[in-house]
Amino acid sequence: MKKIVSLTLILVVMMTLVSNVYAASSYKLSLEPSKTEVSKGEQFTVDVKISEIQDEKGIIALGAKLEYDETSLELVEMQGVGKWSNPTYNELNGEFATDRNGTTIGNETVFRLTFKVSDNSKSSFEISLKNIAASNGESDIKVEDIKTEISVSGNSSGNIIPDENNTNDPFISVDEPTQKDGPENNKVANNNSIENTNQVIPDTGSSSSILAVLIAVAGILSIISFVRMRKNEERV
Repeated sequence: MKKIVSLTLILVVMMTLVSNVYAASSYKLSLEPSKTEVSKGEQFTVDVKISEIQDEKGIIALGAKLEYDETSLELVEMQGVGKWSNPTYNELNGEFATDRNGTTIGNETVFRLTFKVSDNSKSSFEISLKNIAASNGESDIKVEDIKTEISVSGNSSGNIIPDENNTNDPFISVDEPTQKDGPENNKVANNNSIENTNQVIPDTGSSSSILAVLIAVAGILSIISFVRMRKNEERV
């Protein structure tokens, strides 16, 4: 009976030790962007950081799958930080791997991602790491997927921003005269009409002079005729 109790206690102790060893092999991985709101055409960075390492041997390597919206972002660079090497990256499937010159049990940045926002970017997008696994040199330690969300400021593609100083207003016809030009054009037309009228209508002063001369001639002729008639009567 005592042997059975002793064996049971030994099994319980061994299971407890195994559980503690398994629980101790853990860490935290995070994505920390330089800014959470960006503009189109702008570059920004995202740091991949490791912290809260609980493993006696420490962490010496890290691998995962990088996912992001390729229509909104362009991956410019992946650069190792400190003693971490530049990650080897497979553009076809997004998988990468990096190792460290010596193990670490502290909190530090593993590598830095540099992105550029495209001109036809969406209003927001996510950057995520999946299938994450770190190594202590003997075994892999996996954690859950992580992600960060970035928003894009400004108007989306295709929106028209009105310009108060823009003279090329699509609602103003180029062929139509403006209000400023109207009176000037009318004034020119009126002047042309006046000039044409002066050419057609005779001067009233000249007409009066001609009429007076005709009346005077008619009067002289009448007097001459009257004098001749009187002379003829006297002869008779």
